Amino acid sequence: MTKAILVFMVVVYLAIAFFTHPIGDDYGMAHVVKKMGFWPAQKDWYVNWSGRFTGVAVTSFWVMITDLSPYLYWPVPWFMILGTFLSFSFLLVTLGSSWFPKKMLIWGGLALTLICMSRMPLISEGYYWLMGSTCYTLGNILVVTIIALIVRMHHTPSHGRRLLYTVLAGFLVIPATGTNEVLMMLMVIGTAPFVLLHFVTKNSKRYYLLAIFVVILIGAALVIFTPGNAVRTKNFYGHHRLLFSLSSSFSYAFLFFKYWVTDAVVLTSTLLLLTFIPQISRHVVIPPERKKLWMLFPLYWLILFVIAFFPTYWAMGLNPPMRTINLIHLLFLMGWYGSVIVITLLLPPKDEPMTIVPRPLRMAANIIFVFALLVFPNFSTALTDLLFKAYPYHQEVIQRVEDTRKSVEANREYVIIHPLRHRPSTLFSKNFEFRDDPNHWVNYDWERFWNIKVILEKPE
Repeated sequence: MTKAILVFMVVVYLAIAFFTHPIGDDYGMAHVVKKMGFWPAQKDWYVNWSGRFTGVAVTSFWVMITDLSPYLYWPVPWFMILGTFLSFSFLLVTLGSSWFPKKMLIWGGLALTLICMSRMPLISEGYYWLMGSTCYTLGNILVVTIIALIVRMHHTPSHGRRLLYTVLAGFLVIPATGTNEVLMMLMVIGTAPFVLLHFVTKNSKRYYLLAIFVVILIGAALVIFTPGNAVRTKNFYGHHRLLFSLSSSFSYAFLFFKYWVTDAVVLTSTLLLLTFIPQISRHVVIPPERKKLWMLFPLYWLILFVIAFFPTYWAMGLNPPMRTINLIHLLFLMGWYGSVIVITLLLPPKDEPMTIVPRPLRMAANIIFVFALLVFPNFSTALTDLLFKAYPYHQEVIQRVEDTRKSVEANREYVIIHPLRHRPSTLFSKNFEFRDDPNHWVNYDWERFWNIKVILEKPE
């Protein structure tokens, strides 16, 4: 029954993707690509706006080949959803195929995907907004895949395969660093201690990992030294305040950690995870002299968790937007589950296999877990949107485009935009609605794409 419900949830998330529309800065990017051409546009954005060269390139390529057709936007969320599932499954199979059946681990990848999607702070900007998905979710997919490749590189006895996994990981590193600054920073800071540890312990794979780390540094340099970063930062007057950025990162990290660690989905899934620890403990034996080193993993994860909030405060002087929190949410989930496994394995060994979660408690946790996934946002909202709001929203957006096109063909100087009556929050963030302010970026991008003035009709 649990498996059937998980499949049903995926079907709903995939089905609502058919009502995805180009929105917000999709129009601005399409205008620039149409005006300048693809490669000149990439150079212009890199020099004058941002170092997110991967997200910008993928987004601008998609708006170029689809010509902003609403009927060709569904492959993007499909790719992101399936990519998340495949990357999680690849990582779990890489880590646990020696101890568990691969089918079980693939179901675990699906469960982890749905935990991530269903408890993501703002799913509309994570999976159903083109720019948000290419700059954040795509980066998550690439990093999870890179981690799996590095693990495989460590486990294989074949020098040829070790080199292959190193090359594949290095090939994905550059586009991963180019998705966003937070992920780039986490890749650098998260990898550096392991490289150092490999050389201190004279690990035979140290040069392979060093090669990957060097490529990470190259990608990071491409992002850090982007001329567009300085241009973009000037738009935010509270940037580059060290004490403010540090204190805000700690306070905001504590706020979200407290919220996520008490989430019913996280708590019940943790109980279900603990049922597999005895099987893992039979195969993973931590030498006593290494236990203190292993204990550093949860601590270092918490440090990375706090650091993840820092770049936004430093660059903008503002709270991180929800699309950045989406990324940090994934960091929380992976670090939390990994820390639970590590800490449990470090517990004093027993003479007989331990039963951490009794069967009645496990069954109760399973029921609550599935119930919470179904009833809590984001799935319950997605199902409601699919049944009642997605199609009317689709019609309204199509009408907006048609009204604008008619105004352009009639050589009018303006188009009257009607406020949306249906706003499915799964597909549409309030950040993307037109404003009374004619200089707002949503209005501005629409106007320069269509070359017409926007007048927002005020509701009665």
